[in-house]
Amino acid sequence: MIDKNEEYKIEVSHEDEGPDVNGNADEHEKSDDDGRLLNRLQRLQAEFENYKKREEREKGQLSSYVKGQLVSTILPIIDDMERLLKHEESDENNVMEGVRAIYMKLLSILEKEGLEPIESLGKNFDPNLHEAVSIERGNEDMHNVILDEWEKGYTFKSKLLRPAKVIVCQVQE
Repeated sequence: MIDKNEEYKIEVSHEDEGPDVNGNADEHEKSDDDGRLLNRLQRLQAEFENYKKREEREKGQLSSYVKGQLVSTILPIIDDMERLLKHEESDENNVMEGVRAIYMKLLSILEKEGLEPIESLGKNFDPNLHEAVSIERGNEDMHNVILDEWEKGYTFKSKLLRPAKVIVCQVQE
């Protein structure tokens, strides 16, 4: 591999050769230098292209690995759902209890990975975290307060993943 910081100095002694018949000794030397520099440039370009391809390949492998890790943490949820579906004859309370337990397990897994629900009810509307889907009229002390949540919002590792869709109170005029 060519070291980027290494300087190449080519010293050629032409004392024994004498001048070229046509006086082209300097042009011949310059042509050799140009060829070496062109060769070096081509090698560096090829190395850079190989580097870019390797980085893309490694990025794809890392992405696949991360997805595989997430799927493997969710597999127990699928197992629980399959067990719940096998017991169709169970009464409605047992089914709801099973669904609630599966929901809590899934939420727990995702929270361990960095998912956090956005608390909205009773809070002031924040356009960075909430999306107003409806407005209801109210009095001044409730101005800009979130009355209901249509769809829960989430952050993932402190970055907004999805804003909460909410109903906001506005002052009556």
